[in-house]
Amino acid sequence: MARLGAATLVARHHPANEGSGRIVTKLGMHLHDDGTDRYGRPCRISVLPLRPPQAASPD
Repeated sequence: MARLGAATLVARHHPANEGSGRIVTKLGMHLHDDGTDRYGRPCRISVLPLRPPQAASPD
């Protein structure tokens, strides 16, 4: 994924789906927020940074 230039991997799953929650935790992802999916259903949003953020260059 880093070869594609992605900085963060995002996963969404239904809060009641404990199996999916365990998988994202085992992958090293961290809970970012609770929200809704594109159909208006509740979901958990987990993230995994793939590379450190770029430092701002001095002007």
